[in-house]
Amino acid sequence: MSDSISPANPSRRHLFKGIGIGAVVGALGGYAGGRLGQRDMVCLDQDLPADATEAEKALRDLQSTLNAYDQDYIHRGFVAPNSTDIADAYRYLQHLLATGIELFVEGDPERPEMAQIVSPTRKLMGDNADAYYFHASILGDRNYIVRGKNTGEVYISMTLHTGTEPGSWATGVANAVNSQQFTTDENGSWSILIGPNVSGPNTVTTTADTVSIISRHYYMNETYAAADPDIQPVIRIQPEQPVAPPPLPDDASIARKIRSLDGFIRANSIDRPLMNPLDTPDWFSLIPNTMGQPAKWVNEKGGGGWGALDNAYSAGLFQLSADEALIIKGKMPGCLFANVLLWNKYLQSLDYRYRQVSLNKRQMEIAEDGSFTIVVAHQDPGHKNWLDTEGREGGIVYWRFLLPEGDIDALETKLVKFSQL
Repeated sequence: MSDSISPANPSRRHLFKGIGIGAVVGALGGYAGGRLGQRDMVCLDQDLPADATEAEKALRDLQSTLNAYDQDYIHRGFVAPNSTDIADAYRYLQHLLATGIELFVEGDPERPEMAQIVSPTRKLMGDNADAYYFHASILGDRNYIVRGKNTGEVYISMTLHTGTEPGSWATGVANAVNSQQFTTDENGSWSILIGPNVSGPNTVTTTADTVSIISRHYYMNETYAAADPDIQPVIRIQPEQPVAPPPLPDDASIARKIRSLDGFIRANSIDRPLMNPLDTPDWFSLIPNTMGQPAKWVNEKGGGGWGALDNAYSAGLFQLSADEALIIKGKMPGCLFANVLLWNKYLQSLDYRYRQVSLNKRQMEIAEDGSFTIVVAHQDPGHKNWLDTEGREGGIVYWRFLLPEGDIDALETKLVKFSQL
């Protein structure tokens, strides 16, 4: 790429010199700042110079990932995306960037902090209107103390996940503990020791390949807990032994952070395979407007990912024209918590701040025998158990049943004309 800005304007070097930026940056940044004013701009389709830093190389890889997301990932699949899908895809990318920066660029396993994974305005990985999720990067050979206090949750869990590279998709679960397995004091406060050689009450053992901890906080309120400003789980993590302040950032550390962000984006988009009927779990139906057979989550090889050990799931795709509705009938099992919600194709919940897109067991109208009927429709049918599609033609219906007692009955579905309701 030419060093010129335009035929009528001076070169990039002269422009910087003329307004004094090169001199100021050079004075503040020393060699690096001075070098900025001496290097020609390099386009994405050009090779980096031989003396490129590791951070520059990592940034180039991230730029290539963003380009592949835009050019390939959004448009892959058997059906061309519609305008809503494309808009969702760009919003999803922004949420991936924001979350990846929070969790992995700023995350430090030597000095971990519990960072909130999702929110009403930052959604990914199958978020939940009735739950809060927190993440911290940790090291499998260190001891940490996690402290918290109950704030009305019906369930809290700590799940230790294994992995290979920072930001990459989790490979499985190393260990887990839930609030029915650890003790609290009279004020609802609790403390858990995590490490490779810990034992006894309120402890969780790590493995050598443990890379992160995720805490889950489920509420079963009349309103959506994740959108309630008066609800905020109390949780923090710290090394058992004091650690030194973090070192000054350098080329290697910034390169690692950029690569972890790159890995996170790829793991949750480009590198995620399309749903294959041959390896999709039975609880997820790929046949539109049907639900998979409810089943407990299994920490499968290579597919364990970020799942929760105590949940049973059922899910399926909905596909509705403007004059159609989907009726779902089932029987609520004995369980600590249950809910159903709607996602878009990128596993992002629909907008529970302003619409009824989710129902937990407390919010649902359930008969004395445990039976219920859910209606998925574009407009309100006058049914308490209505799920609002936001007018979307398609998406995902997702069920969670927490610590269910025994098997869960199959969910029956029927596609009808809205006028038949």
